[in-house]
Amino acid sequence: MSIADRIKLSQQAAKVKIEFFPPVKTPEGKSRILITAEDLLKSAKVYSLHLYGYFLGTSMDFNRVNYCLKRDWKEYGIAEITKSPSGYYYFKFYSEKGLQDVLEGGPWFVNNIPLFLRKWEPGHCLEKVEPATIPLWVTAHNVPLDLWTDTGVCFPIR
Repeated sequence: MSIADRIKLSQQAAKVKIEFFPPVKTPEGKSRILITAEDLLKSAKVYSLHLYGYFLGTSMDFNRVNYCLKRDWKEYGIAEITKSPSGYYYFKFYSEKGLQDVLEGGPWFVNNIPLFLRKWEPGHCLEKVEPATIPLWVTAHNVPLDLWTDTGVCFPIR
């Protein structure tokens, strides 16, 4: 990102108006914040080009993830990468096609640690789902030919 782009972003951020909306009491006496359908539509539009992801069993260094994935996903139009305190990464793309290509083009790894990606959707709660399978790269040397069978070593057909 160029210095000019950063200045534009900071100017846009300065224009953001934060308003306080007091909570509303429910008949049960609980406090709630009202969120309108219009609010949800705005957020759906803002985050429509976002994926979120996490690393299995660890939280990777942001600078390393940012460097590796901006390099690896440059051709897909990665716009921005951010990280939450809870270890989720958010990936913003310039286009739906780029987002879909990354989502379908995996598995993705950073420092040989698998990155699990999901598309952000309105109303979706972020969750770290334990995968049923994990892609691994294995190098085997001097495997006898008679072990290359369906029950031995084989390449799965997809």
